[in-house]
Amino acid sequence: MENSSGEKLRELYSFYWEIKSSVALYETNFNKIPAELLNEIRNAFDHVARCYVLYGLDSEQPEAAKIEQHLDKSLSHLERLHLDLYKLFILENKEQVDRLVSQIETDLRGIRERPYPLPEVTRFQGWLSKESLLTFIINH
Repeated sequence: MENSSGEKLRELYSFYWEIKSSVALYETNFNKIPAELLNEIRNAFDHVARCYVLYGLDSEQPEAAKIEQHLDKSLSHLERLHLDLYKLFILENKEQVDRLVSQIETDLRGIRERPYPLPEVTRFQGWLSKESLLTFIINH
């Protein structure tokens, strides 16, 4: 591979190195790795393998352009993986927030049914929203 391909390959592996800890964090927190994440990883490294298997390390100029295309496609798959991962974290956290809000609302109904609700409960209800809880969970 020529020098620019080598640089792209280093960039690609560096980006993967950054992403893989997020994938591990997702797996640890939610005990699963969704198929779309695995497919993007497989697709990304399939393009890298094509560079080595189809064109070898010492490429002539015409193959160098094909290698560049495959490395670009590989990087695109890793970028999609990164975006999919963010979306999945948000969806999982939203489900947790929805469950938490539902439980809090149930608890508050029980407190409201008491003959003399506490003033703190009324103030608490004012800032309670799914959006504020989701923002809190994502930022902490």
